[in-house]
Amino acid sequence: MTKAKVFLDTNVLLKSFLSYRRFKNGELEKSKMPLYMIDNETEKFTFEKCIFEAYLAFRGIGGKKPDEGRSDWANRFLKNLDDPDSISKLISKFHGDNKGYAFFWVNQIEGIFPSDMKEDIKYIADEDKSEFEGNVKKFEELKMQRELFLNLCNDFNSMIKEFQIHELSYIEIFGQIKSSDKLVSFESPVSLDSFVKRTTIPSEDFEIIFSAERIGAEIFVTDDKKLITCTKSLGLNSFLSSAAFCTGDEYEEKKTQWKNKSMIAKLE
Repeated sequence: MTKAKVFLDTNVLLKSFLSYRRFKNGELEKSKMPLYMIDNETEKFTFEKCIFEAYLAFRGIGGKKPDEGRSDWANRFLKNLDDPDSISKLISKFHGDNKGYAFFWVNQIEGIFPSDMKEDIKYIADEDKSEFEGNVKKFEELKMQRELFLNLCNDFNSMIKEFQIHELSYIEIFGQIKSSDKLVSFESPVSLDSFVKRTTIPSEDFEIIFSAERIGAEIFVTDDKKLITCTKSLGLNSFLSSAAFCTGDEYEEKKTQWKNKSMIAKLE
C-alpha cells in the first residue's frame, strides 16, 4: 500500500520535542510518543522554516500569532538546569533590560573568548580590575548560554533524524526544479502569485502551506486551528486539500479516513 505523505507543522514538532526529551531521559517509552511521529506506515515531512521557527521558540521569540504560544514556549517548558534562558531572561539578567544589547550579543558572543580576556587582566589598571573581571564572568555566562542553546537545537535535529522526517528545503520548494512528478507544478513566480491570490493563508504560514502543497501532502498535522480554518480557501484544483488538515489529537482518525479512501480508489 502506498504510504501517505504526512506534513508536520512547527507546533506539533515542538509538542513532540517535549516527549522526545522525556524519551531520551528514560522517562517515556518510545511507543508513547505522538502517533504521527512513530507511524511507520507514512512518509513524514516538514519544511525548513518549521525548523527555524523551533529555534526561535527556544529563545522565546514567537511569530505574529501570540495565541500560538511560541513566544512564551521557552519560559513554559525549558526548566532543566542545562536548558538555555529565554531572550527575555537574558535581557533582564545580563543586559540591564536593554533589548538592543541582548540582540547584539546573541550573535557577537561567538567572537568573544573569555580565556584570552583573563590573560589580559595584567594590562588593566588596579582600579578597573574588579569591573573587568565582572565583565569577563558575564561573557563566560553568555558563552555558556550560547552553547546550551546550540545543544538544544542539535537535540531537536536529532529528533527529526531519528523519526525519519524529511526536511524540505527552500531550494527544493522554491527552486526551478524540473521533475516528471506531476505533483511538482509550481515552477514560476506567476504560479506563486496565483496561489497567493486565490487563498487566505496568513503570510507567516504561506511558505509552510506552499511546501506541503508542492509535495501533495495527504495529511497535514497542525494544532493551529485558525490556520486550519484559513485552508478552507484551498481550491478543488489544489494538490493539498483542505480535508487533509487535522490536529495532533485527530491524526489517527484522519489517517483511517485516508486509508479507507485509498482502498476505495483501488477498487474503482
